[in-house]
Formats: sequence, structure tokens, C-alpha cells
Amino acid sequence: MSNEIKKRFTLWPLKPLNPSNPLRRGYVKAVMLYWEDSDSLRDHIIEAGEMDLVFKSLNFETEIYPIPEFDSHNNVQEFISRQQRSLLSKKQFSDSPRLLIIHYSGHGDGGDDDYNIDDSQNPRVVWRP
Repeated sequence: MSNEIKKRFTLWPLKPLNPSNPLRRGYVKAVMLYWEDSDSLRDHIIEAGEMDLVFKSLNFETEIYPIPEFDSHNNVQEFISRQQRSLLSKKQFSDSPRLLIIHYSGHGDGGDDDYNIDDSQNPRVVWRP
């Protein structure tokens, strides 16, 4: 795990909930998506792997999904739908919160601002929960 990732998460004020109490903790799955044909493929694979370790350290189930180049829209839509159906089918957590976290590494990353040719546009990377 990179030092930057470690730094971000060691400063994170939240602590993982007690995994031995499933009613309080509920069920969380994190999926990491990136383009399998990206110009920055190595960086995206590393980022997905680092995030996978972070989420596993919180006792979350994880999955890494490289977005295929062809028919990507339908493939991603089907992958997310499968994740949602799986989340709803966790009967042992039916009275507990269930959460699907989707981490995307690709277009829209902070590095995209580096490619701004026209400064008058001032693109911004915005993240909203």
C-alpha cells in the first residue's frame, strides 16, 4: 500500500465497526472499477489493489472489475446490477444496513486537470457521496 494511501487512512477518524456484531455492522461490499485498456493501466491496477487492501482491512467484501473495452456500458450496468441483487440477497443481514461502495479509477481522476488545454474552462474534479 502506498504511503499516501496509508497516510490518508491512518488519519481517518472512523474506526471499523465490530465485525463480531453482524446486526450492528451489517454488510458492506466494495467494488473497484477501472478501464482494462487505459493509458494509465498500471496506475489504475495499483490503485484498485491498494483500495482493495484498505476495504479488506475494514473487513469488507471486495471485488476488482476491469471494465472491458467493448460493450462497456452494458457490461458495467450488468456488473452493478449483479452486485445490487447479491446485496439484497444477503438474508442473514435482512435487518441490518447493507452498503455497496463503488470505487472508480479512470476518467475524472485528479490527473485529468493536467490535460486542460484551454485555461478559461477551469475543469474541476468533483466528488459527491
